[in-house]
Amino acid sequence: MTDTLTPYLSSFFILFREGFEALLISILVFTYLDKVNARHQRPAVIWGLIAGVVVSLLTALAVKKIAAITHAHQELFEGS
Repeated sequence: MTDTLTPYLSSFFILFREGFEALLISILVFTYLDKVNARHQRPAVIWGLIAGVVVSLLTALAVKKIAAITHAHQELFEGS
């Protein structure tokens, strides 16, 4: 059971760490905007965060589609 659980746990912890890091950076940006009295820029930061999540999900879907290519199609895709 440990052999099947290890990849999932390591992936979970990597994703958790990266998400936490993104959260910390976002908090720093919002705190900086408050400090320099630029609260009117918050919507731009929020839209940037949303765009980043959307692009990340689209990239994940594209990678998943490419990874699902069969061997015969993979040769055509690679041009060999």
